[in-house]
Amino acid sequence: MFEISVFYYVVCTLYIFLEVESTLALVSAWLFVVSRIFQAVVHITYNKAPYRMLVFAISILCELFLWVGFIVSLS
Repeated sequence: MFEISVFYYVVCTLYIFLEVESTLALVSAWLFVVSRIFQAVVHITYNKAPYRMLVFAISILCELFLWVGFIVSLS
């Protein structure tokens, strides 16, 4: 779970460094941040594993969209 945030920082840095502009990337990045915050709130308050896993899956999908969008933009 720790690596997901590190990969997020890497892909965002690549987007900025290579000056790639994408609406999909912007939306995916913000959805990733919101889903991670929501996962933390669920973990701190409610702490039901199925709900945390659902939010975690959403954050992974957002990051997947970021990476796929980045790779597509390079080609």
